Amino acid sequence: VLGRLPQDKRTKYLERMCKAAKAALGRAPKIRKAEHPLFDGGEFLAMKASEAVLDGQPAALGLGSTIALYRDGAFRLDFGKEPLFETLQKLLGEKYRPGWRTTVEESLIGILSGRDMRLPEHQTEPLLNCANGMLDLRTGELHPHSPDFLSSMQIPVAWDPNATADYYGQWVEEHCPGQVGDLEESVSVMLDPSRTPSKAVFLFGVSRS
Repeated sequence: VLGRLPQDKRTKYLERMCKAAKAALGRAPKIRKAEHPLFDGGEFLAMKASEAVLDGQPAALGLGSTIALYRDGAFRLDFGKEPLFETLQKLLGEKYRPGWRTTVEESLIGILSGRDMRLPEHQTEPLLNCANGMLDLRTGELHPHSPDFLSSMQIPVAWDPNATADYYGQWVEEHCPGQVGDLEESVSVMLDPSRTPSKAVFLFGVSRS
């Protein structure tokens, strides 16, 4: 600044600046941090947080309004609440507080209830949830897994229409002669989630057999 002034005016300029100066330095202006997207003026946005938790994580309500998460082709109640809370913790970062967990859980129940995302007590379609897809028991067609099926039970076996079971065939003929048809009928009904078995299987034989 002084370099741009003529030499004979620099002294008076400095004198004016000194007279205008305050006795103490002022505080630097505060830099306002950007507010967290899940907070508004310090208030926790529970609905927005719940929607963020559900983003990319399908969920549904089981009996007793328990939250079931969709993982690996089925809604699973046995996963518990930890994955939801883990996701919430990642979203909130340093702002995470244990008290928000209950708030988000209650909000999730309300959201899922409003969307009628409830697992049915009984399936109405004969679709068997296998490890590699949803098998239509009427046609033998295998459909890709999807949360739209609202399936909560899955057998840990991949469907293979060309699979063979030589050992089973030999064993069952040897140990259950004349009863293979009844045995397989009972088991097959149990694999159909849309049917309630109308027969009970009574096993008999020698002790500890």
